[in-house]
Amino acid sequence: MGFLNTQTDISLNSIMNKMAREEVCRAPKRTLLSSEKPQKFTEIEGFAVIDDILGALRKEYLNARRYRKDLSQTQQSDDAMLEMAIDMEDSVWCAMQTRYLELRDGAVLMRRVQKMIYQQDLKIQAYEVAQQEQRLEREKRQDISALQIYLKMLVVMKEKNKTPQILEWLILFLIFDVPITGAKKIEPVARMAA
Repeated sequence: MGFLNTQTDISLNSIMNKMAREEVCRAPKRTLLSSEKPQKFTEIEGFAVIDDILGALRKEYLNARRYRKDLSQTQQSDDAMLEMAIDMEDSVWCAMQTRYLELRDGAVLMRRVQKMIYQQDLKIQAYEVAQQEQRLEREKRQDISALQIYLKMLVVMKEKNKTPQILEWLILFLIFDVPITGAKKIEPVARMAA
């Protein structure tokens, strides 16, 4: 019996029987992405998307592992229920690994899974590039805001007919994190304000 006790849950025994008879259960199609941010997935996860039996075994294994972890938090290490949960987890893990190794022998399936992993890696890279571009755009807007404040300060100084002294320039450079070696970049801005 499975750990979820629902009609869609497939027991380990029924999966093993179907594997022995070479019947394939029809599970609903699973999507690769479960969230907005693409997640890297392993080869066994790729095979689980393609193969319904491995997908069901993997689900059963994850349920058994979760059940064992829950029991290990509430029961003592020598508890009979915990030992049965550990045995069940090991049994499902072995069945899942056996099916995984059978699928790895197929060259066509292996290429499909490798292609899926490659496409997922491309999605992850595209997501990271987009995040980097957003970060750079945010930093650029912050730099523009700081430069606008800097220019407004220069205009106010000009209106008061006061030329900034070297110490005031140094303070402005430090406040706005302008490198002193980059003074050539600031000169055209200072001329525009003058």
